[in-house]
Amino acid sequence: MTPLSCSSLSPGDHALLRCGQRLVPESSREEWLRHWHAELCHLHSRGPACGKHSLVLGLLLDAAWLRKESWRRNLAGSASLCLILLATLLTVAALPVFILAGNLKAFAATIESSVPSFVCGSLPTLIVGLFTSRISVEVRALPLGSQIKGYIFHACKIAFLLPFTFLLSVDLFTPLHPFPSFPSFLMQSLLFAALGLIAFHWATLDCNLRCRHCLRSLAEPVRVGRPSHNFLEWNGSELLCVDGHGVLSIPEVGSSSFRSIRWFPQKQTP
Repeated sequence: MTPLSCSSLSPGDHALLRCGQRLVPESSREEWLRHWHAELCHLHSRGPACGKHSLVLGLLLDAAWLRKESWRRNLAGSASLCLILLATLLTVAALPVFILAGNLKAFAATIESSVPSFVCGSLPTLIVGLFTSRISVEVRALPLGSQIKGYIFHACKIAFLLPFTFLLSVDLFTPLHPFPSFPSFLMQSLLFAALGLIAFHWATLDCNLRCRHCLRSLAEPVRVGRPSHNFLEWNGSELLCVDGHGVLSIPEVGSSSFRSIRWFPQKQTP
């Protein structure tokens, strides 16, 4: 997009508009460019040095703010943000182990020696988690690609959460290492199993409260129906996808016509 023409604008002003234009999201560029082009023309009509520095700073700050808001809207509640936060938590949990090891080589050796205990603790946690954290959600007309994407997202969360809970248990029981090793190892294994099951249940619940198409977190639940009419009409909560892909309906009391949680593509009346 080329800045609008104005005889009073200098080459520096045009360069400034082009620089700010690259920061602004594409959907807002035309309106932003029109507004700041008019501001610069008005500034030059008042005098060559009248408020130049403050206007330049405001132009760049406005462009940067629009870009930040665009990132915030795109990342808020998204699967990408969830995985980034989990990766950050995993890194934070690994820091105490790295600090105690002293260097990267010793840290790698410590992690390698912990792999057998991590695998032995992860397998029962996964098995128990699969049998205890399953929540029945009836999904209608969901494309195969969306189903595969949901499974991959769930697997990625588990792949971050299990090492995080293991490292967290190691961090918490590191002060007990001078004492007899078997009791501290047993307590650490029990803590890892408990934290791993909690994390597995959270991962499953989080997946069920996300849009089945874009994997973005659903909006706050909205009450539908009246409890006094449980036998006459549907009653429960609805969670909408903020991008309009569908609605998750949760009945308060199961009935023959609506006994489980259902995901409806777009907005339908159950």
